[in-house]
Amino acid sequence: MQNHKAWLKKASHDLKAAEVLSREKINDIAIYHAHQCVEKALKGFLAFKLCSIQKSHDLVLLTELCCRYDASFEELRSTVEFLNPLGTLLRYPSDRPDPNQNTTTLAIEKAKMLLLFVKKLLQN
Repeated sequence: MQNHKAWLKKASHDLKAAEVLSREKINDIAIYHAHQCVEKALKGFLAFKLCSIQKSHDLVLLTELCCRYDASFEELRSTVEFLNPLGTLLRYPSDRPDPNQNTTTLAIEKAKMLLLFVKKLLQN
């Protein structure tokens, strides 16, 4: 399996995990997996372009790296800006309340859209 395909497979697994966890109302971990889906999809694109993969969880940074190869990634800025802080804010215990189901559903929809975006780009 090519390296980029391995990244996209992991991204798909994270998306599926997010959906399952959301159905069980485990919203904080569902959103974490939505963030992971996006991170791995972006890294999959970079792997396809034979770019070295940044050891970073920063979706904005990863998107900026993808923009160097394809300017259409700029269209995803609002998606990654929405998800970026959630990947770390919800990972550990805090005084913050868990996210509600609407936020979780939105995060999963955004992750799904971004993963499909990357997959379509790589089909060409």
